[in-house]
Amino acid sequence: LANLVDSTGAALWMNESGIYAFQGGVDYDGPTLEVASSHELVTYLRNKQWVIDLTEYQVEPQHYPGLTVPPDMLKRNLWLIVPLLLRDDLVGFVVLRNALAPAPVNWEVRDLLKTAGRQIASYLGVQQATEQLVQAQQFDSFNRLSAFVVHDLKNLVSQLTLLTENADKHRHNPQFQADMVLTVQNVLERMQGLLLQLRAGT
Repeated sequence: LANLVDSTGAALWMNESGIYAFQGGVDYDGPTLEVASSHELVTYLRNKQWVIDLTEYQVEPQHYPGLTVPPDMLKRNLWLIVPLLLRDDLVGFVVLRNALAPAPVNWEVRDLLKTAGRQIASYLGVQQATEQLVQAQQFDSFNRLSAFVVHDLKNLVSQLTLLTENADKHRHNPQFQADMVLTVQNVLERMQGLLLQLRAGT
């Protein structure tokens, strides 16, 4: 986006659970504030789907009815705010620094930036969907592992319960004592195996 208009730097904000959070930038030293999804800036970008010229906004705010830009974004040499729209959803927005040489922001420039912004938003949407799928697969694996562990623990508890229930009755029986030691050793080995599986996540 910066290269399209010879901007000297850019920064990205993306929606994270209702907050548009700073994700990083290139040659950018401006504000990194969080912007709530209810903020007028977000509402304007989502509803108007319009590239904001911060220089024009400060000189002629009447061209941007209903818009309030966070004051921190007006203190530095920031120039344009470009919405990243996936259909009608505002995935995020990009803030561009001033150009190397002043240039008018006409409708052709705005349309070019909006189109590029939509393309970027589609890439980001695919990336987010992929991350969500990976997380869902990891959660499914965790559920399967948990079910296995719970089932195995129940079996181990049953064995120990049976031992304690018969201990008073057979404690002086050498054969029972030998079986008890073997059972406890077996339970211990299986529990150690479960711990290793949990640590490995498999």
